[in-house]
Amino acid sequence: MSSLYVRDKFRGWFIDPAITAICEYHDTINLGDHPSTSLYFTAEFDVDYYERLTICNGRTVSEEGSVEIIFSGLPGRGDSTVITAAEAVADLVMQNADPAGKLTLYQASPPEEFSYGDADDRYRVAITIEYRYYK
Repeated sequence: MSSLYVRDKFRGWFIDPAITAICEYHDTINLGDHPSTSLYFTAEFDVDYYERLTICNGRTVSEEGSVEIIFSGLPGRGDSTVITAAEAVADLVMQNADPAGKLTLYQASPPEEFSYGDADDRYRVAITIEYRYYK
């Protein structure tokens, strides 16, 4: 589970007007939110590595992880709309920088099928953004 700092920083970036003009963000983690809009995205937060450091430049924790941004569109309409939105949002997120210098974004994956085509009630694509966080 990613730290609250990482989650809050990403959530703040996700509601930026430049991003919401492309695709609506819905925080679906433990909120019972079941969006009915035709195109939206949500996120899942994962930690790959966590280490408590000695006093090193005043930082005591190093966390590396990823944020999986999941885009959902209506089924039976092809993949173009969802993938176009996913790539545009990921590009904008990657342009962000943490003014405090605690969170660094490294790379975004290409879009990956998340729902196996039309086998689900929504067509979903995911892009994963890797980060490092120092506390």
